[in-house]
Amino acid sequence: MSTPPDLQPSELEHLRALGISTTEVVRQLRLLRHPPAPPALDRPCRIGDGIKQIGTADADRLIRLGEGAAHAGRIQKFVPASGAATRMFSGLEEFTRPAAAKSVRELQLLADQGNSNTAALLQFLAELERFPFYPTLRASVEQSGERITELREDCGYVELLDHLLEPAKLAYSSKAKGLLDFHRYPAGHARTAFEEQLIESLGYCTDSQGNVNSHFTVAPDQLEAFEALSSEVCRTIRESHGVLPVVTFSTQSRAGDTLAIDSDGEPLRTPDGDLLLRPAGHGALIQNLQNLDGDIVVIKNIDNIAPEARHAGGAHWKKLLVGHLLEVQAKIFSHLGHLRKIEDSIAAGGALDAIEPAIAFLQEELALALPSEVIGGDPAAQREYLISRLDRPLRVCGMVQNEGEPGGGPFWVGTQGGEISGQIIEAAQIDRHDPSAVEIWASATHFNPVDLVCSLRDAEGQAYDLQQFIDPTTAMVVNKEADGRKFRALERPGLWNGAMAGWNTAFVEVPAETFTPVKTIFDLLRPEHQPH
Repeated sequence: MSTPPDLQPSELEHLRALGISTTEVVRQLRLLRHPPAPPALDRPCRIGDGIKQIGTADADRLIRLGEGAAHAGRIQKFVPASGAATRMFSGLEEFTRPAAAKSVRELQLLADQGNSNTAALLQFLAELERFPFYPTLRASVEQSGERITELREDCGYVELLDHLLEPAKLAYSSKAKGLLDFHRYPAGHARTAFEEQLIESLGYCTDSQGNVNSHFTVAPDQLEAFEALSSEVCRTIRESHGVLPVVTFSTQSRAGDTLAIDSDGEPLRTPDGDLLLRPAGHGALIQNLQNLDGDIVVIKNIDNIAPEARHAGGAHWKKLLVGHLLEVQAKIFSHLGHLRKIEDSIAAGGALDAIEPAIAFLQEELALALPSEVIGGDPAAQREYLISRLDRPLRVCGMVQNEGEPGGGPFWVGTQGGEISGQIIEAAQIDRHDPSAVEIWASATHFNPVDLVCSLRDAEGQAYDLQQFIDPTTAMVVNKEADGRKFRALERPGLWNGAMAGWNTAFVEVPAETFTPVKTIFDLLRPEHQPH
């Protein structure tokens, strides 16, 4: 391919050294200049229409299957943990500037007038002792020769926030979420989100040898801190629980970075003239998932974690989801076996006993409406389509009833190939100028808590090439502004959105208590995160 006129040969050579080919450069620039169409929503997935409810009569059987998979060492946990905690403290950072300091009385007047950031600061000061990081913050203040009670009065909150947020001190707003104290226990010990995720894993990932496998994706500049914490936490878990945590880490590959364009449509460069590349969202982690040795992988966000007293309930549902995945997987392998044996019988007019059950299975169990030409096609074409459609990685996605929490949800989405499949769609993907899409989005009954159980191997035990099942048209072009410059950035298809769009999918309802996210520090004050 010839050199794109937008870039210099030296720039393309630099990109190739990062693993970004010239073909990929051309593709990215095309998407940035001509963004893909939004998803074609057909309707929300609902109970009995894309979402399955699992009754108590089936639960025991599925849980036994899940426990068997864990004991056999088949399960590994995968936790995207590279995100910084910046947004958790959004609104408080403006009060770290001494010039902006006001008395508590002035703050209260502003809050009464509807200033939400000021109201948040007052709540932070009033409930300071309830935050799990309070002992750490108090120790930091006392090391500087001050008293935390005094800093809560009048304008002392500026220095108090400095202790919590500034890089030279606790640096909470720039650390990864996984490194922050999330829960405090009666003995005074606080657990980070990372430690809590490891302990939660014991309930559904422990094998017969006492090994518990977990993998975390982290930012390169946070890797050393995670490794140090992991060494300490794993030693504590071995001593207290008698199991052997096996923790591995990876960082997002630079090959997943994407270009941006300026307001004139030209590749964005730094003031020094260097080509600007940006991390392209969690969708780039599909390669990290590919690199795992695991057979069955449980995916959970770092900030969706409850205290230990609530772990048993979460483990119950994780084992149930694994059991359901294994049952669906066994059916898929059975259908594939029958379909692969009938090639000779198709010419003789047979094979319907394998084709019709496979069609029914796809439509009833895997959130998929088949194209009309497949339903009415000739047996040879049907067989070819069915084998291609069944022989894919599999995911079972827990879905929670929509109670106003932020996040995407399950929807029936049309494709150019005529399929209508169950997909997880985010709010940012919706065309807000399309009244029909907005209405469908608003009528959703469930949302996605990122509670996935995935099977990455085929019937022969070989790993699927996950890159083959990404829907590139689900990439998003977003408008950004930095240093006074407006630009367009490209985000890759999300890990559980377009990056898994071609997977076989089953949606299962899970209870709301399995979803305890922490998006702001005030979520840590919710009852489900407070000490019992």
